[in-house]
Amino acid sequence: MEFGGDARHAWLEEMSHQLLLLSAMTLRNFKEVDELLEKATRLEPTVQDRPA
Repeated sequence: MEFGGDARHAWLEEMSHQLLLLSAMTLRNFKEVDELLEKATRLEPTVQDRPA
């Protein structure tokens, strides 16, 4: 017995493609954030920034 018919099958097929795209974009975003952090200048707190 098949549930949902052709419309459900088409929806599942489309979602499988979108999930792959989402996964790829997420990995790319993590890579971009990592690159930004690697290139960033580290700031050290000044005497005024430190708690008393």
